[in-house]
Amino acid sequence: QSRFTIYSEYCNNRPVSCAELANLSRQAQYHQFFEACRLLRGMPKLSLEGFLLTPVQRICKYPLQLAELLKATPDSHPDRQAVEGAYNAMRAVASDINDRKRRLESLQKIAAWQYTVEGWRGPDLLDRNSAMLHSGELTCRCMINGSVQWTKEVVAFLFDQTLILCKRDLLKRNLHIFKDRVSLDAARFVDIKDGKDANFGVSVKHAWKLVTDTTQYLFSCRDRKSKRQWVETFEARDARHQQGLDERPATNDERRLVIATIRSPLVESNGIVARKSESQLGLHSSDSSDGPMSRRNSGAKKNSIRKKPSS
Repeated sequence: QSRFTIYSEYCNNRPVSCAELANLSRQAQYHQFFEACRLLRGMPKLSLEGFLLTPVQRICKYPLQLAELLKATPDSHPDRQAVEGAYNAMRAVASDINDRKRRLESLQKIAAWQYTVEGWRGPDLLDRNSAMLHSGELTCRCMINGSVQWTKEVVAFLFDQTLILCKRDLLKRNLHIFKDRVSLDAARFVDIKDGKDANFGVSVKHAWKLVTDTTQYLFSCRDRKSKRQWVETFEARDARHQQGLDERPATNDERRLVIATIRSPLVESNGIVARKSESQLGLHSSDSSDGPMSRRNSGAKKNSIRKKPSS
């Protein structure tokens, strides 16, 4: 079974290989070379991309074929145990491929989303996060060391390890402007009852807080249903965290795939120009700080996804 893990890498890397093949095929010398190889071997008139798809198709068919073989194999047959073992192994392989594919797609969405945020500050999301859990519009009050700093209408994006606060871009409604970030490792979630909050001295409704050693964020939702969604998401996230079930951050290999496939339909539909340099996704960033009001120094900013590519 372990020998089939290469299929997962092959499937995840396929968009990259297809893009490279398409680029080469537009060049006459490569197009002629590929066609000459096909004719020389007497192969059917199928594009090279079609041949590259074959391993992906086969790995999906193996569990189905083995399932049919298992049905036709009597319990008393000497091969029954071997067929059943092969069937279970290939099901596990297919499941692993699907899980890795979903994870890569989740990482791609995170990177693509961060690219739409103007004025990004702090570490890239992929440094510690692997999934977006929830988002919504909230009224936020920020208090630092007992002093209220600001009150804003924000759009909050909850990831598995970080909460990002943004303002809407008034000209481009589908884009956002970075406001603040909260590391969930350093914050405590508090469900607030309707009424006057003792710390902020204001009456609140449908509210909850994130509290750190020096900072409090008081969030007010539009209605009870919206608050319930936030509370349930935080509770589920905290339960997974306490059980040690947190998703691991992106590996360098996953980051490279994200960079190479950042020209996904998700990105292109937002009119975002993808970047190709590894450093622009923070692959070599040594700054792992992440917390309320965090900032990067000028050197670390070079690794942020939001940094514009040089011409």
